Amino acid sequence: MGLVAGGVYDGGGACGPRNADELLGRILAWPCAEPYDRLMSGPINLADPAFEPTDEQLQDLSRRAFAGVAAAHAKSLVELRVRIAEARREALEALDRREREGK
Repeated sequence: MGLVAGGVYDGGGACGPRNADELLGRILAWPCAEPYDRLMSGPINLADPAFEPTDEQLQDLSRRAFAGVAAAHAKSLVELRVRIAEARREALEALDRREREGK
């Protein structure tokens, strides 16, 4: 995970930010990005209150910021289902042991 083709952020990895604060810091400090070079003549500084990004820039930023969310959500659901299945199996085994010991 990290930066993939076209400079799209996919949610982390060795070269990616470690947490949301670091990601936000990188976005705000990002002076210029490849896709924006074609849209604007100068560098982008999101920390500048006078800067007004275009709708396309905001849409692209949003797309890149949340690019890894769907995959992370799907992964966490799989992990949760595995944990539930393990807990269910353990509970059924414990119930079977109790029934055998009680008979």
